[in-house]
Amino acid sequence: MNKDKKIRSLKWKFAKIMLLCWVLPFLVIIGLVGSYMLITQRENQMERLAAQAGLNTRTCAERLNGAIADSRQATYDGTLFEQYRQYRRQGSSGERIFSNGVQNYLNAQYSHKKNNIFTVLMLKEDPLNKHYTSYNFGTGGSYGMIQHFFSQDRDQVLELAKSLDTAVGFLKTDNGFYIVRNMMDRSFTAWGILVSRVNVNYCFEPVKTAWEDFHVQLNISGNPFVEAGKVVSIEDIRAEYPEYASNMKDDMIPASPADGVQYAVPFYGYWEGLYVNKAVMEAAGAEIPTADTTWDQFLETCQVIKNAGYTPIATSLAKEPHYWFEFAIYNHDSAKTHTTVPEAVDDAAGEAWQAGLADIKDLYEKGFLSENTNTATGDEVFQSFLEGKSAFYLDGSWKMGGIKEGTDDIDNFTVTYVPGNGDRKSTDIIGGLSSGWYISTKCWEDEAKRDAAVSLVEKFISDETVSAFAGTATTALKNGAEIDESSLTNLEKDALAMPKDTTGITGAVQDLVTQDERAPIFDNMPQIVEGQTEITDALQEMLDIIEENAE
Repeated sequence: MNKDKKIRSLKWKFAKIMLLCWVLPFLVIIGLVGSYMLITQRENQMERLAAQAGLNTRTCAERLNGAIADSRQATYDGTLFEQYRQYRRQGSSGERIFSNGVQNYLNAQYSHKKNNIFTVLMLKEDPLNKHYTSYNFGTGGSYGMIQHFFSQDRDQVLELAKSLDTAVGFLKTDNGFYIVRNMMDRSFTAWGILVSRVNVNYCFEPVKTAWEDFHVQLNISGNPFVEAGKVVSIEDIRAEYPEYASNMKDDMIPASPADGVQYAVPFYGYWEGLYVNKAVMEAAGAEIPTADTTWDQFLETCQVIKNAGYTPIATSLAKEPHYWFEFAIYNHDSAKTHTTVPEAVDDAAGEAWQAGLADIKDLYEKGFLSENTNTATGDEVFQSFLEGKSAFYLDGSWKMGGIKEGTDDIDNFTVTYVPGNGDRKSTDIIGGLSSGWYISTKCWEDEAKRDAAVSLVEKFISDETVSAFAGTATTALKNGAEIDESSLTNLEKDALAMPKDTTGITGAVQDLVTQDERAPIFDNMPQIVEGQTEITDALQEMLDIIEENAE
C-alpha cells in the first residue's frame, strides 16, 4: 500500500515537473504567439484600412474636382457667354432663342453627370426672374427640388456670389451642397451666376464607407450631430489618446456654436488677407505691412502712400463693405469674442461694432479709401488695384485666381495680414475651418471599434493628407501645409506661408445676421462714413430688425 502511494506520488511529482518546465511554458509561448498574431493582424488591418482611407479620400477629391471642373467648363468654353452677347444685342426679340440655347447647353452638360443633381443659371441683371434650369432625374433631381432651391437657398447663393469674383464658391445649407461661380465677360464683369447642387451621395460616397464601418465622418456642418449628442468631444478623446490631433493648433480648432465645445478636427478652409501691389509700395517708398505691423503704423503707411499720389486702399463701401467691416470690428474684440452679435448698442459687442465703424469712417475722412468708394463697383476698385493705382486690396484666398487672371505680372503682388489693434494680433485672421472629422458616440462606446476609428481619423488629419488637399488654404496644422512650391507663383508662396504663423482664427460675424438685418449698416455705409447717418442709429436699427425677426 505504501509502495503504491510512493509510485503515485512520484508520478505526480514528475507530472508537476512536466507541467512547470514544459507544458506551461509551451502554453505561454502559444499565448504570446497568439497575441502577436492578433496584434500583427490588427496592425495589418489598420495599415490596409489607412491605405484604403487614403484611396477613398483621393477618389472623393477626384469626384468633387470633377464637379468643379464641370462648373468651370461653362466659363471656359465661352458658349453661354456668346449666346448671352447675342441676346443682349437683339434685345427682347432674341429672348426665346437665348432661352432655348441655354436650356440645351445645360441639359447637354449637366443632366447626365453623376456628380450633379441640378444646375441653375441666373442672369445678374435680374436673378429673381431670369433664370434657366436643368436637373438630372437619375440622381434624384426634380422640378420641385429646383423650386425649393428658389424659395429656400437662392438668397444665400446670391449673397455668396457677391464675394466670389472669378473664384469658385461652396455653400452648405440644410437642403444641399452647392458649387457657385460667377459667369464673367472678357472684362471680368459678372453677367450671370451658375449654381450646381452637388450629388453628395456620389461625390462623398468613398468617405461615407468609413462612417458606416467606424462611425467617423467628414462633415461641413456638424451642429445637428452635436445637438443630438451623436459625436464625442476632442477633450474626451484626448483623455484616453493624449496625442490625438497633436499636430493641430488648439486655438485654431473651432468650437461648435451649439455648445462652445471642440468636437471636429479641422481639415482645411479659407482665409481673408490684405493683398499688396508691390510696385505701388516701392514707388511710394512705403514698407509692406508684416505680422508685427500695428494699426497705427498702418495708418502712417497709408499717409505715405497718399502723399506719393496713390490711393492707399482700393475698396467699394457701396458694394463690398463687408471685408473692412469684419476686420475693423475685429480690431476691437478678439478671436474668442468676434462672433458675438450685439444685444444692445452699449454692450461689449455693441461698443466694438461702434468703434470698428468709427475706424472705417476715419479711413474715409483721411482720404485713404478709393475716391469713388461710395459709388464704385467692386470690379472698378479691383481693377484700380491691378493697374497700380492703389496699394492695398482686402479679400479672401479665392481672390488669388482673379489676380492671376487679371495681370501679366503676378510676382508684383503679395498678401499679408491686416494690421491688428488692441487685443487682436495681426496674425489673428478671419477665416473658415468649417469642415472637420468627427468620431461618433456610438463608435466611441464600442471598444472593438474605438482604436480603429481614432487611427483612421489620425490618418485623415496627418500633415501629409491635409497638405495634399489644402494647398494654400487655411489649415490648423502646427507646421502649416507642406506642398511642392516649385510650381507655385510668388503670390501663392506668400499665401502658403501666411497661415503657418496664424495665431487665431474666427468666422465672419456678419454671417450670424441675415441680409435684411445687416442692411441698416451695409446698405448705409456711404451715409455712415459721410456723417449723414449716425453709427449708433444704424446699429440700433439693425437690433430692432433682429428683435422683430425673432418674434
